[in-house]
Amino acid sequence: MKVKYLGTLFAASVLSLGLVTSCATPCAGETQTGGEATEVDPCAGVVDPCAGVVDPCAGVNPCAGVDPCAGQ
Repeated sequence: MKVKYLGTLFAASVLSLGLVTSCATPCAGETQTGGEATEVDPCAGVVDPCAGVVDPCAGVNPCAGVDPCAGQ
């Protein structure tokens, strides 16, 4: 019974130690690159499809008239 208890205690200690050491260095699995990478804008040079289009909402406000619920 003592052997089983000591074995369980040893296994729990090893697992706990492994968990603590793996969480202590979260960047341990990442590789370092030589320098900072520059990102390329995928939309650079693309013409805006809405440029020059008249705004369909610019104009008369349909709610600016008489309030239909005012007299009720």
